Amino acid sequence: MSKATQEPTRILADFAAGLRYDDLPQRAREHCKNLVLDALACALAGYQGEETDQVRGLASALAQGTESSVIGGAPLSLVGATLFNGYLITAVTMVVSSGAEVICRTNDWSIFSASIGNLLR
Repeated sequence: MSKATQEPTRILADFAAGLRYDDLPQRAREHCKNLVLDALACALAGYQGEETDQVRGLASALAQGTESSVIGGAPLSLVGATLFNGYLITAVTMVVSSGAEVICRTNDWSIFSASIGNLLR
């Protein structure tokens, strides 16, 4: 990796490592909580996804071990849990309405990173 591409990564890593809960504006904290709850709800709904059984089988076969948690399921290896949790969170698309705000869940975590970036400005 070139020095030019390492610099933004280092800056972001240093920022994240030094960030404390109390440093975040209240609005950002509340929005993050909503995003985490949304992700957990989507993961539970993800068990209804068409490919869930196949992805669970693949995740189980990737490596031996049960050291990592799976949302709503039995633990798997680190790589297996990472794959399966990611699948579960994005397996279905949901629309959630909270008052006047409507959040459209897509199969893309860019919503999470964009939302955090907008709230921290």
